[in-house]
Amino acid sequence: MKFCESKIKYNTNEILSSSSFLDCDQNVLKRILQMDSLFCTEAELIEACMSWVKSVSNQEQLTREIVQKQLGDLFYEMPFGSMSLEEFAAFDRSYGGLFTLDEYREIIQIFASKDFQPELFRAKRKIFYGTHPTWNEAAVVVCDRTIQDTDDPQFIENVETTTFSTNKTILLGAIECARLYEFILNQWKATVKFPTKITITESEESTASGEGRIVYNGEADLDSLVLIRLPNPILIKPGFVYKIRMEQDPPPKYCMTWKLKSQVEIESGITVKFHSSIVGEVMKGLVRQLEFNRIET
Repeated sequence: MKFCESKIKYNTNEILSSSSFLDCDQNVLKRILQMDSLFCTEAELIEACMSWVKSVSNQEQLTREIVQKQLGDLFYEMPFGSMSLEEFAAFDRSYGGLFTLDEYREIIQIFASKDFQPELFRAKRKIFYGTHPTWNEAAVVVCDRTIQDTDDPQFIENVETTTFSTNKTILLGAIECARLYEFILNQWKATVKFPTKITITESEESTASGEGRIVYNGEADLDSLVLIRLPNPILIKPGFVYKIRMEQDPPPKYCMTWKLKSQVEIESGITVKFHSSIVGEVMKGLVRQLEFNRIET
């Protein structure tokens, strides 16, 4: 059950738009509605419930009687009071006549006061993350892989990969690359910028050898020190492996010099593990630091 709830939580929109969701029984729908957090919006969950009612009732036009017959008390588990006023107004225009006057009054009171305790509908408690979970720059948790700088140059390849996994659900918001130098005649020289193409893929641990699902495509210019901020944070989930692939055409003799950790404890209970064919604790690579946000659960 925990495994199924985890799949639903972190792939909510995929689950809600599936044919199996439309065919599920009321007990499954109840379980989803009573989960503490979901990665969708309130409006998306409610619209999915309406699609479920249409499916099980075989009716395209819904009335209060049809909704009450199919949902029963589950109608009051739906997060109407957690929607924005604009979202609720749009829903009411599409499905007018579903609410009694007392139900309207209670929903309005939920909108009006965060301390209001409803008698009919469930009080606000579910956490909705939306399509792109919100990034909080003031709450950044840094995963610094650095052990030390070294005089041993590691020349940059045309394709550099960094693969990692975590034991907790977190958000990835930025990638910092290792300091780069030009190594000529045993001397380190400042670099010039050159472009790199960045791809991040997600694979289940059991199938990590495959290509994986692309969760980010982008470009950046590499020089002495680069912090690459993602336009939308990426949800990093336990049980999955994430590969950062950086493709470039570096000038000759360009190298990095950091020795890096294979595992980092970034906060109590949160561990980031870096995967490599290299045996031992000392690793090398182009990515030296990752920035995360903790996910509220």
